[in-house]
Amino acid sequence: MEYNFNILIVDDDLAMARSIQSVLVTQGYRVQIVNSALGALERIQAGNFDLVLLDVMMPEMTGFQVLDTLDRANLDTYFIIMTGDSTMESAVEAIRRGASDYLKKPFEPNELLIRVENIFKQKQLKAEHHRIEGQKKQLEMELYQSQKMEAIGTLAGGIAHDFNNILSIILGNSELAMDSLDDHSPIRQNLEQIFEAGNRAKEITYQLLSFCRKGDSKQHPLNLNTIVEKSLKLMRASLPSNIEIHHNLLDDVHTVLGDATQIHQILINLCTNASHAMEGRGGRIDVGLKNISIPASRISQYNGMVPGKYIKLAVTDTGHGIDPQIMDQIFDPYFTTKDVGKGTGMGLSLVQGIVKNHGGEIRVASELGHGTTVTILIPIIDEAENDVDVSASAELATGTERILLVDDEAMIVDVMTQFLSQLGYQTTSMTDSTAALETFRSQPDQYDLVITDMTMPKLTGIQLTEAMREIRTDIDVIICTGFSEQISIERSRELGIQAFIMKPVVMGEMAQTIRNVLDGQSVDRRKDKRFKAVSGAFFISKAAGKQGRVLDISKSGLSFKCAFEGNVPESADQATINMAADNFLLENLTYRAISDTMIKASNSSNVETRRRGIQFEKLTPLQSEQLQYFIENYTDGQVNE
Repeated sequence: MEYNFNILIVDDDLAMARSIQSVLVTQGYRVQIVNSALGALERIQAGNFDLVLLDVMMPEMTGFQVLDTLDRANLDTYFIIMTGDSTMESAVEAIRRGASDYLKKPFEPNELLIRVENIFKQKQLKAEHHRIEGQKKQLEMELYQSQKMEAIGTLAGGIAHDFNNILSIILGNSELAMDSLDDHSPIRQNLEQIFEAGNRAKEITYQLLSFCRKGDSKQHPLNLNTIVEKSLKLMRASLPSNIEIHHNLLDDVHTVLGDATQIHQILINLCTNASHAMEGRGGRIDVGLKNISIPASRISQYNGMVPGKYIKLAVTDTGHGIDPQIMDQIFDPYFTTKDVGKGTGMGLSLVQGIVKNHGGEIRVASELGHGTTVTILIPIIDEAENDVDVSASAELATGTERILLVDDEAMIVDVMTQFLSQLGYQTTSMTDSTAALETFRSQPDQYDLVITDMTMPKLTGIQLTEAMREIRTDIDVIICTGFSEQISIERSRELGIQAFIMKPVVMGEMAQTIRNVLDGQSVDRRKDKRFKAVSGAFFISKAAGKQGRVLDISKSGLSFKCAFEGNVPESADQATINMAADNFLLENLTYRAISDTMIKASNSSNVETRRRGIQFEKLTPLQSEQLQYFIENYTDGQVNE
């Protein structure tokens, strides 16, 4: 057996020392000899030896005196005392002075080897103990960090409701006032600044909420070129003129699965940090995208990632750089080197959280005086980008339906009532949830829609919804909330909640959401690309027992045309898609109706031809694969909206 241990023999008897050396060398130990106590002190203090075999009786000083003289606190060296004195007192003295073991001269080679091997087993156990203690300390630090993040999340959830209520009042009144003024009015310009400041506060709230929301982010296929261009355009307007922004994008950039708002937030935070690093003297920000591939041979360099293709997003600045002494703190929440009022310290911590949620990795390289580069890797997907137009319409969706509005904040009720009145709706507004329930109970058929706050005294939005649907099962409900983790999507559907509007409320979003719900149009259905089904594709409704022709189809639903006689079947049902010509059958599709339009009624019978839009519910992985196969093989072009 070979050992990679260094041993020093200290003995004024060179013959004895060389004899011991020859025994140890044959076992693979690295052995040196010194024949004086003073020489031993110098060699040992250098700290290059794992074990010292130390003779007791030497001319200059004894082995015990050598042990007393050494600074043992800074040494990771073991000692075995060698002596001809066989008394128990001598052995005890050796141990008391700090030796690990005791050998009586003369000794057999096997006895020497056993004692030396025992020493190195002790050394290995000690090293393992230190390693475990280090891991324990690291785990304790990670637990502390996790608890700290959880505390931040709890704080964020606690303040979100009240803060978003305040912002709803500020933004809502600003928007109403701006709509009543001419575009060139100086008062309108002041209101626009108030509105912009309110939106900045809204973004801070969302940053806080991102620490405590789980699964609240909706990810879709994205082309990062578009997001980078929009983000940099926004940043250009807010950066000093002495800071240049350049981008290097790709014509063939791959698609990633992500949340466009969060990717935008990453870029805004990184560019803001970069601008602060160049404040006063100006400089340059470069943003680049690159398709890369990480092979299995290099994946160990990346923490928690798998081999594959990634998009590399790099943001580089020519600022003052980051001090190496604080590099390991830059992702800590609330850590900042900026002056009071210039930063919260949430930026990089938030960015890191978003990147991890996207299955990616973030790295920072910096040199004092030479700038910083932040590199982000996000895995790609094979699916093409889903072209969703998220821009607000210039013309707001209006209506004349009757709405019951419930919120315990009187000023929010006032603002939202004015919103709804401008949009043409007949609104009954209330600030007491129990009174609202009694009003609804007295005239349940007088309302087409209920819009309620989530967190209210007496009855919460969830409790109010449950009570109202016991009175009238088909009433549509929209919940306004500043913090939506209190209810899951599945639970909201069970309760009959058609949509959520996140506070602070913006008029355009509210107008479109109301029309989506009242018109029975699913937001998910509208976002997915729809394809025209080929002739011969049929949809068989289990409840109706009728066969209809598939008109168009998407990943989330379809529309079909069918002749119904008598009552139209219930909105929740199971169905089958059939292509008889090719023996294609997709069975047991659970769905719910989201729109229903009469196309033609017979004059001589009780038969109606109807076009029905449906949304799929809880597809199995196999059903999703079969649905994708149908879209790829039995459709003929995309439907133009």
